[in-house]
Amino acid sequence: MATLVRVVLHRGSLSIRSGEPGTVRTQPRFPTPLQALTTLLKLRPMAWHLVQTSIDPPALDSMQRALRSSGVFPEVDAHGFVHDAFGVLIRDLEQGPALHLQAFLAAEGVSVEVVQDSEWPRLPPPKRIQQASCRADGFVPLDPLGRELVVPWDSIAAVACGLVQETDFGRRVTANVGFNLKRNVPPERLVLTGEERNWCWNAEVILAGGLRFTWKSHRFQPTPGSIPERREVPDFFAFIRDLVSHVPNAALNRGAFAIRMDQPDAGPRYPTRNAYDEEISWILFHLRRSGMYHGGDTAPR
Repeated sequence: MATLVRVVLHRGSLSIRSGEPGTVRTQPRFPTPLQALTTLLKLRPMAWHLVQTSIDPPALDSMQRALRSSGVFPEVDAHGFVHDAFGVLIRDLEQGPALHLQAFLAAEGVSVEVVQDSEWPRLPPPKRIQQASCRADGFVPLDPLGRELVVPWDSIAAVACGLVQETDFGRRVTANVGFNLKRNVPPERLVLTGEERNWCWNAEVILAGGLRFTWKSHRFQPTPGSIPERREVPDFFAFIRDLVSHVPNAALNRGAFAIRMDQPDAGPRYPTRNAYDEEISWILFHLRRSGMYHGGDTAPR
């Protein structure tokens, strides 16, 4: 005998009623955002990354042979992986393929670690500054109101610098359109948005507790007395060299190390901000392991 089933829509909920007494089930009409996120996380496999043990990218021919032998990725992907290697060689793999590829990379002399996504550090939120000085008692950035914050030298865990290619969006007027004589309305301007790719020096000071100060060379003004023999135009490189001289135990990325050695052109060029940030995350990952960095969260990226 068939059972009678009634579906009733009542106040945003679906009520399923069968002919059997006392069988009523009510379900939400739509899942809540939390329910949808929980379902998505259950369906998404945990991601793993192949993290470089050395910040230098692997040789292209070694990468090609490893991909060809493992079969995880086509050999033609090797160039992209090597070009984008700034700490993480390959992202978002399942654990099995990650371990499989790690073995073939090791056979080619490429050393990588298999790291769970939840263990990879997330960069602290940046505090953007435009003025700072180096004093005997510490690094002294100024907030937008000109107030000083003295940061003791021994609290700085890392200093990073890099020439980063960034996208600048600007507005330019290209034409005047029409003039309404009847209403005496001036001509409207046709404004287009232009996009430019420029190279800009960036700098970061990261504290062991997770605070991060960041600035750009063309917007930064060292406060008076912060650079010995100060020039008419503030010298970004001189300020960085003065800064790193006060923190001999802090970790330096490749850009900061090149400036310290007075060879800024020897440092790498970062094709994107993500590449620059990835190298900083790689440094924080190793500092956290050694107990020198305690800040920042680890979260899926």
